[in-house]
Amino acid sequence: MNGVLSNSGYVEYFKGNIPVIISVPHDGGSAPSAIPDRKCGGAQTKSDIYTLEMGLELRKTFFKKTGNMPYLIINHLKRRKVDVNREVEEAACGSKIAEIVWDEYHSLIDSAKEAVFSQFNKGLYIDLHAHGHTEQILELGYLLDAEELQLTNNDLDDALFIEKSSIRSLAASGLTKEKFTSIIRGSHSLGTLIENAGYPAIPSLAHPSPEVEQPFFRGGYSLNRHGSLNGGTIDGVQIETNFKNVRDNSGNITAFSKALTDALIQFMRYHYGFRLSKTQSEFGQ
Repeated sequence: MNGVLSNSGYVEYFKGNIPVIISVPHDGGSAPSAIPDRKCGGAQTKSDIYTLEMGLELRKTFFKKTGNMPYLIINHLKRRKVDVNREVEEAACGSKIAEIVWDEYHSLIDSAKEAVFSQFNKGLYIDLHAHGHTEQILELGYLLDAEELQLTNNDLDDALFIEKSSIRSLAASGLTKEKFTSIIRGSHSLGTLIENAGYPAIPSLAHPSPEVEQPFFRGGYSLNRHGSLNGGTIDGVQIETNFKNVRDNSGNITAFSKALTDALIQFMRYHYGFRLSKTQSEFGQ
């Protein structure tokens, strides 16, 4: 690793030079005794295994394909010590050290967003997770729950759902002027672009919504905070990766990272006008 560590030593920041930011919240390996295990309010403590490896592989793959790199922020504390994808009270369960790490993590994502906005005026934030659901399918969260995704396109295109989503800015000012549902599950949606590479995803053209009672993660605290729900022009997507054929061995992590990188390159070009190419001079619309 060659990122810069925060003052606590538990958050790592990799500077990028394209309008893509990736965060890895739940695959840290450090468990210092000075930080008590989280036990407040039924705290979730299970790690999103191999997402740290995937985040680093995505950065490497971007460089191989484009000569440029996304921003990357990694939390190195185990989830039983801090959960950076929760409000600080639940995240730290009263530990002052865990609160410091939580603040460092989100402050560094904020720094990456400021850098992207300063250079590109807009961009995309990816919060990288792992799920243990039976269905072996990627889950893309836009702050829409399963029941909302099960609505018809006509109903889901209502301003009510657009304004509560993590891609509110893109839906309002995207280059293509496509409808909201086309952005999240049309032919050029991120889910469809990934699925075209052989990785089933929800939402997408083939899988527009979860089935009734099928588990689905809509996105959590980080997506609420760092996407464009509450303003700004940095949109957000939470990607929940399944295990089989995606995270089950290093070869599959590499293959999936290549497919996701390709999908993001296509998505950023089509919806934002960015060519994430070999030279900085080719960025732009």
